[in-house]
Amino acid sequence: MALLTSCPEARIRTDKDRQVSGEQGITVEDSMSMVHISYGMKEPASPHLRSECAIIAGMAQGSLPNSKTPWQKYVENYDRIRDTMAQALEGFEDFNTRARHPHGFRIAQPARERIFQTSSGHAEFSLAALANDVDPGKGRLMLTTLRSHDQFNTTIYSNDDRYRGLKGLRTVIFMNDDDMRDRGIKEFELIDVKSFSKDGTERTVYGYRAVRYELPAGCAAGYMPELNVLCGIADFSTQSEQPVTKHLIVEVKPAQSKGADH
Repeated sequence: MALLTSCPEARIRTDKDRQVSGEQGITVEDSMSMVHISYGMKEPASPHLRSECAIIAGMAQGSLPNSKTPWQKYVENYDRIRDTMAQALEGFEDFNTRARHPHGFRIAQPARERIFQTSSGHAEFSLAALANDVDPGKGRLMLTTLRSHDQFNTTIYSNDDRYRGLKGLRTVIFMNDDDMRDRGIKEFELIDVKSFSKDGTERTVYGYRAVRYELPAGCAAGYMPELNVLCGIADFSTQSEQPVTKHLIVEVKPAQSKGADH
């Protein structure tokens, strides 16, 4: 039951979460490995909304009727979840108290303290060839998906991207200048993007905008989750079994209809 997370379900972070024992706070880890309690600030949009903890526990109760895990007690009071984590996870002793400190506490990171569990006791580096380096094929590009500045995972706060100097637009494909020239594409011209899945199927998004960006020739990039539709069911890593949305083979062409986005 992963209730310690750096990317918790958005409703919990925004809305007040009231359970049987009172208002609840979830435990989050920020980018600096600091762990603290996070409470919602706003009234829920509907009394029927359920917290992430309640949803997970409800699924567990429905699918595991003979489970000895006290799912309902966890939902009633999230401190019970943290107490269990304190018993099970090294470095989380006295979890509830430490997470309520003004700045929380930092998760132990041996490398930060220069503790390396190697035979030499030092950090060890080695050279290795890049695995699974794929040539997309003549006329095709390797597409990766990414997030904008005003985005947290799949939550989009605005259509601006301060990282890349783009405002008010997300339906774009960032391309190398030479790749645009080879295809007769001008900046911000409408384009269609077709992907080629490992199972032979094809998917297309229409009416995107080409944006000149400093990328290696043969590479392209665009925003997720909009471009997730280009990833086929067969497009997953054989090692992690995760979708390969960072490694999609695509074909970019001027849009079939240039009059308007479609």
